[in-house]
Amino acid sequence: MIVCTWINNRGISISVYHFVADCNKVLALITAVTTFVLFKSLHLGYNKIINNIASTTFGVLLIHANSDIMRQWLWKDMLNNVGMYGSKFLVIYACLAVLGVYIICVLIDVLRIHILEKPVMQWIGKMIDNKKYTD
Repeated sequence: MIVCTWINNRGISISVYHFVADCNKVLALITAVTTFVLFKSLHLGYNKIINNIASTTFGVLLIHANSDIMRQWLWKDMLNNVGMYGSKFLVIYACLAVLGVYIICVLIDVLRIHILEKPVMQWIGKMIDNKKYTD
C-alpha cells in the first residue's frame, strides 16, 4: 500500500485499492503467504482450545461467506452494516459484529463435527474394517 501510494504521488495514476480489494490480487497473496510463514515460524506449541477453534476456521468461512445470498442476508440485512456507517459506534459495532459472527459460526461447526462428522467417520471406519476382514 505504501509503495502504491508513493507511485500514485509521483503522478502515475493507479488505484491503490485495486491491488488489495480482492483475494486474487498480488498484494493480497503476498500478505496471506507472509502471514502464514510468520505464524508457522513462531513455534507456539500445543494449545487444545486454540487448536479446536482453529479446526473450525474453514467451516466458519464456508458458513458465513460461501454465497452472495448469505453475505447479503448476514452483513446487509441482519447486521445492517451500511446503516452504521455514520455512527460514532462504528468501530465497536464492527468489531462486535465480526466477533459475534465468528463465535456463532464456530459453535455451528463444532456441533456439526460432534453430531455429524464423528459418527459418520466412525461408521465409515467400521465399514472399512469389516470389508478388510471379509476379503
